[in-house]
Amino acid sequence: MINDLKYNNIKFDIILDIHESGTSLVYALYLARKLSVPIIKVLHNEPFRTLKWFGRGYRHVDGVYGLLEDSYVFLEHRLTKAIYEVAMKSGLLRGIASVSQVPIYYSGIDKLAGKYGVKLRVYRYGNAFDKDLIYNYRNIHNKRNYAVFFGRLTPAKGMWDLIKVAKYLDNIDVLVFGPISDRIKDKFLHSLPNNVKYMGYRPLMSYIAMLQMQRL
Repeated sequence: MINDLKYNNIKFDIILDIHESGTSLVYALYLARKLSVPIIKVLHNEPFRTLKWFGRGYRHVDGVYGLLEDSYVFLEHRLTKAIYEVAMKSGLLRGIASVSQVPIYYSGIDKLAGKYGVKLRVYRYGNAFDKDLIYNYRNIHNKRNYAVFFGRLTPAKGMWDLIKVAKYLDNIDVLVFGPISDRIKDKFLHSLPNNVKYMGYRPLMSYIAMLQMQRL
């Protein structure tokens, strides 16, 4: 591919790496060196976490299996940080654009960027949406006093944080949809406050029907 680009005299100003992973940065570094162009990295999540944060909290809900998962994440984060430092030190990683402050808070990447003179900026992106889809399913009548959460139910997705927050929502029910590991399902169900209802894993249209009626 690189030979084809050079043969056809196709040139680029930058390499835009739109994933925070260390793996994609390795590929970006290879291309940057071959094409002699800088890299701009986009962060949606933290690429790694500081030593203050060990893993993603799996050990608190999944025993030994969770500890192994957190240990793997910890080692992966150390490797990813090393890759970022190599990219910054090389002068090829010139800028980092984050979609929120959260990736910076957990990773401390602002300190690393400052050390090597890499520009870092947080952008306030608007959420993209399908106007026709929303208008087709929008419902402004017969609203009910509940909120809907759906997604993979793991510590990394913030499920246990939601449980903590829900305890302060006295008059609001939270309906939770999504798959969950059999190993932690019982512990999860026993941890739910009265206003959080686990609805299981259902087809997409079931979510849409519930979202239509939620007041929040």
